[in-house]
Amino acid sequence: MRSALIAGTVLGTLVVAAQPAMAAQPTGAALAVGYAYALPDPEPPVPGAAYATYYASPGPPGTSGLDDPAYAPEIAVQYPHQDTSKAWKLAVNPAHRAFRAIATTASGSDEVTAEVGTDYRLDVPGKGTYVAFDGVHSTANCTGSAGGSATELGKLRIRQQGGQLSDVDVPEGTGTVTAAKLDFPPPNGEADPARPHLGDLTVRRVLAAEDLIKTPDLEPGYLRRAAGWRIDVATYRPDGSDRHTESVVIGTAAC
Repeated sequence: MRSALIAGTVLGTLVVAAQPAMAAQPTGAALAVGYAYALPDPEPPVPGAAYATYYASPGPPGTSGLDDPAYAPEIAVQYPHQDTSKAWKLAVNPAHRAFRAIATTASGSDEVTAEVGTDYRLDVPGKGTYVAFDGVHSTANCTGSAGGSATELGKLRIRQQGGQLSDVDVPEGTGTVTAAKLDFPPPNGEADPARPHLGDLTVRRVLAAEDLIKTPDLEPGYLRRAAGWRIDVATYRPDGSDRHTESVVIGTAAC
């Protein structure tokens, strides 16, 4: 079953199971839940914003998710009062690579897994691409107290001050990749040529559930493992005023 997730604004598609994915963590290890985060979480949570699209394993053993090479939405990162024709956009699977977001609870066991694999691109209309993730593949496995999580990335490209999109080293461990003082409008797209905005962009790994962004739709407090990617963007005027910090989590698997 495929349906739209609506939280003030439609954001992509959601595969739902008979038991709501957003229910509290069931009791008993056999009912553990895996989550494959496919589309962005905005931070901070705000009234009228659209929240993450994710795929969850159902409470009973089974599979929930999407495995579709043709799935290629372009999603505006939603914030209040924005003009979506100007706002930042997160493009999923822009090169039409195979998209996979699957969460599974194994029948007859306490094993739960989640997997995400595709490409991502953060675009600003009229200015181009600011971050490109090529070949994201994230997995999380929870089997009782065991299991593990990991993410791989084939290539990372980030915009430089001159406007070009350049290859950078993929950050390892707690490392980050940052591009500072970019020509970067605020997330509501309200750029003023007479009062330009700058932006500092940081990419880092999601290494644990604590790195996820808390939303009203999902309490990550009971999650034990997570792996994927996070983008943090701070925009501001050259004098340091009008500062906004926004974040998105993409291509992340958790359980």
